[in-house]
Amino acid sequence: RGLESLNFCYPKNSSHLTFTNLPRLRSLTFAGIEWQSLNLDSQLCLDELHLLNCSITRENIKQLASKLSPLNLQNLYLSNDIFEHFDCNWLSEIQNLQSLTINSSEIETIEFSKNMSNLHSLTLGDNKLKSIHPSISLLTKLESLDLSANLFKPRANMFDKLSIIKSLNLSQTYGLTKLVNNMFRGLENLVQLRISNCHELVEIESDVFSDLPQLKSLSLACNRLKLENSDVFRHLTQLNELNLFNNCLQDLSIEQGLFSPLKNLEFL
Repeated sequence: RGLESLNFCYPKNSSHLTFTNLPRLRSLTFAGIEWQSLNLDSQLCLDELHLLNCSITRENIKQLASKLSPLNLQNLYLSNDIFEHFDCNWLSEIQNLQSLTINSSEIETIEFSKNMSNLHSLTLGDNKLKSIHPSISLLTKLESLDLSANLFKPRANMFDKLSIIKSLNLSQTYGLTKLVNNMFRGLENLVQLRISNCHELVEIESDVFSDLPQLKSLSLACNRLKLENSDVFRHLTQLNELNLFNNCLQDLSIEQGLFSPLKNLEFL
């Protein structure tokens, strides 16, 4: 009765599973089942639910949300179900959702909903997104956005609807070769930025970080950067952590003045 977390991976029969005698259960994970077979008692007080490869489709996800709405979920993780287009209105019945993850689902477009205004964290990793829908501005409490392993092409003002977020992950962006000026315009409250493991990323334009006055942590690890522009970090006066591991920096010299503006830097 004291169990707080429970995982079911590819069970032969899930229709007989019940959770009525687990009053402290807060986290449930299901992998490889038909979600329709789940018996989720409305008395459950789950904080988070993970559904991996559970036959969720555009046609049935509203029914899933209706089934989950009595659980008062705060964190929902969906993975390995194919959507291509995702409309967050499908989840509007889960009104207290604070964290949403939809990974490895081949999403090409996603629309957001004002019914998800309590969302603080959004993870859309390993999909096929090329742009951000303007409706993301409806997520007025969003602080953390993970767009890693997608297909974004750099362009000016691509994040201008996201002024409130504090953490952004663009790691493993396929085909990303350059960070362009004004790319991060509108992110004046950003504290953490991760752009790692982009194996075609070779260039950073000189003013690309000029719109990030609050940035404290920047990871550019495992790219192909040479950093030939010696003043590329000059706007990051609040930065205290910089990760340049595994780039093409053989000729980099501290005497070049590359790090001189980083008066608050503690970790390099």
